[in-house]
Amino acid sequence: MGIGALPATAQECDGVTYRLTVIAPDGTRERAAHCALDALATWLHLTPDATIVPSRPPGDLGSPYIVRFEDVTEPEIQQLLQLRLYTEAPKRPLVFLAEPGYIETDIYTGSVSRGWRVLDPQVGVPASLMDLGVPEAGPSQGPDAVSLLFLAVLLVGAVVLVPRIRSAAGRSPSSPRPEEDR
Repeated sequence: MGIGALPATAQECDGVTYRLTVIAPDGTRERAAHCALDALATWLHLTPDATIVPSRPPGDLGSPYIVRFEDVTEPEIQQLLQLRLYTEAPKRPLVFLAEPGYIETDIYTGSVSRGWRVLDPQVGVPASLMDLGVPEAGPSQGPDAVSLLFLAVLLVGAVVLVPRIRSAAGRSPSSPRPEEDR
């Protein structure tokens, strides 16, 4: 089943078929059908044991991706929930659910509370979302080891070379070196 295609019948998914829609910050929209939402619901903390942060975290969170879960099992499409996913938030990705929703998975079926959820930055964005244009979490991952090593080498080089350059610039070519003075 390709991205954007829906299963021909609910029997292909043993009953319930979901449509996942992602709207990027630039307005582009991607859709795909899914038979199971377990991994995605767990990663997004759409479970009863999820920790809900009481208020919006401080700082610039970046532009959100809108993610919609719909039950497309016939006869009609029903939106189950809509959330905002902030992959560029400082420190770690965030999810905001403005309205309570409902989700049905193998591990949990029931209502999902509104509020902010802080995601684990060590767990990558699920392939089902990446296929729909959601990037890996940005600033929350921090610099890599190679970048840190490069910056350390630059800093050490500056500490060692700057005093030598200053002392060499302060002498004229005919002035004796301090060692030759003795």
